[in-house]
Amino acid sequence: MKIRGGYGVLGNQEIVPYQYSSTITTGINYPDGKGGLIQGAFPKEFANPDIKWEETAMTNVGIDMHILSSRLSLTADWYVKNTKDVLLTVPIPISSGGANDPVRNAGKIRNEGVEFNLSWNDRINNDLSYGVSFLGSHNKNEVIELGTGTQAIWGGATVQNINTSKTLAGYPIGGFWLIPTDGLFGSDAEADAYAKDGVKIQPNAKGGDVKFVDTNGDGTIDDEDRVYMGSPFPKFTMSLNGNVTYKNFDASVGFQAVFGNKIYNATRQTLEDVTKGTNYLSSVLDYWTPDNPNASYPRLVWDDPNRNTRAESDRYLESGSYFRLRSLQVGYTFPIEWFKGYIDKARIYVNAENLFTITGYSGYSPDVNVVDSNDRKDPSEMASTYRGFDYFIYPNNRVFMIGLNVTF
Repeated sequence: MKIRGGYGVLGNQEIVPYQYSSTITTGINYPDGKGGLIQGAFPKEFANPDIKWEETAMTNVGIDMHILSSRLSLTADWYVKNTKDVLLTVPIPISSGGANDPVRNAGKIRNEGVEFNLSWNDRINNDLSYGVSFLGSHNKNEVIELGTGTQAIWGGATVQNINTSKTLAGYPIGGFWLIPTDGLFGSDAEADAYAKDGVKIQPNAKGGDVKFVDTNGDGTIDDEDRVYMGSPFPKFTMSLNGNVTYKNFDASVGFQAVFGNKIYNATRQTLEDVTKGTNYLSSVLDYWTPDNPNASYPRLVWDDPNRNTRAESDRYLESGSYFRLRSLQVGYTFPIEWFKGYIDKARIYVNAENLFTITGYSGYSPDVNVVDSNDRKDPSEMASTYRGFDYFIYPNNRVFMIGLNVTF
């Protein structure tokens, strides 16, 4: 058994250079109060002379154990990673006249988690051996401070330029902030009864429309009704791997799984919008009518007066959990005496990847990290504020291979 521990600090300066130096723009004309103009210069882009690198301090404690003649092995680590002086763009008043918001060291982020690897390897005899390993990890991400304290960084913008995720203090990076829904109105009378002080909360709603939750109780449905509804980061990630060798045959299998994360299905939000007049997903076929009151999709209305397909609702937020057979391989090593010394080793194998995935996610694939689009302004923000945002993400391929390894 071995106990490990470590502490270190790492700097990060991945921003546009020379942020500490102001840029002066010439050719700026000023009115002289007499109808004329005076040429001048102006510090158009504001700088921050106190800017410095981010600092990430990481503490970890780990243990390595080998038991039963090393057949059973355990490696486990607990870590805390605190990032301070996070480089952020902090908004300033438009009245300042600047063309940019300066970059400041104005944030603290904390990551805490555990990782482990539990494995068993054994040889029964000269012909048979096998091994099994189970790897798992859990990480909790939290923004401790951000900008001025109330600042939020929005992300996950849909084609309608509506943001679906927000990063702010006290929550994980890129958490989803959406308006909750409560099923469909069963009738016009039910929609009319959804009111506050005698005034309909959703004035354009009819039977079959989506019921949005008035979370703040002000009698209207708007952005003030958004609440935190989950994180794109999984609560637990795992893989299970096994291998067996019998004489000249060998086989290996690998599973992977992710649990507890959320995905915003922007692909479905786009292709279920009936107001576009284009082809829709087949899910729209199960639409509400008085004869189909348990439908999964609201009534079909060309102009959608109730905004049933509004991007800021939780209708398109889904669980990203899945369990996948990642790889399966079977091989055969030819007896060495077949080659009379000309070849040291020869092995033939067949391999398959991504054979099946068990998931409740309705998109092509639950493997959603970041969206890649030329419309995003800052690639450094893309990885965090667009995590778990599925806008036509291409699915993983199912791959079948046959191979031959020869050693001379």
